Amino acid sequence: MSNRFSSRIFTLFAAAGLIALPATVAAQAGAYYLDARNSNNGIDVALLSGAWTIGVSNGGWSPWNYVSGCDGDGTNCHTGFHTVFYYTVSGGPLTQYGWDGSQREQYIPNHVSDFFRDPDMALAHAFAPFRLDLDAPATLHLSIPDCCYYDNTGGLEITVAAVPMSNTTVPEPSSFALSGIGLALAAFVASHRRRLNRR
Repeated sequence: MSNRFSSRIFTLFAAAGLIALPATVAAQAGAYYLDARNSNNGIDVALLSGAWTIGVSNGGWSPWNYVSGCDGDGTNCHTGFHTVFYYTVSGGPLTQYGWDGSQREQYIPNHVSDFFRDPDMALAHAFAPFRLDLDAPATLHLSIPDCCYYDNTGGLEITVAAVPMSNTTVPEPSSFALSGIGLALAAFVASHRRRLNRR
């Protein structure tokens, strides 16, 4: 069977939905470290169109170099570690992700703080990754802004991951019809090829 004939069969089967073609994933997916001690900690990540998840995968940072005022279990600290970070999409508005200090006290009864005794506890209470749907390629800018970096401690690892296409969807009746058409076309091409070879 010639390579040209093989590629035609492959194309027909792919068009009929019988062969899954690989999805394009941006090389920029990965883990990025934001150093809370560095005022120039911002990172730009170029993303292709599609669905992405962005979230804290490791670490925790503190706007201070000491921990104070925690409850006995290491929560509700006056100063300590948390996992808030900020992002923009293609120069859009700066968006906060995670509680940031006293801001949480405004929404949670009894003045619960988002600061914890250590980075591990902060990570355990981090917001789940959020989903970003892009209709076109975009630049994601990640950062930890703060007024004073000299007394900060720690940092965050932010993971950017492509959302895989689901292969578990139930085929629509129309897809069965397309599959049948694809098989019929493939059979016709194969039959036509055999006739040409006999001449």
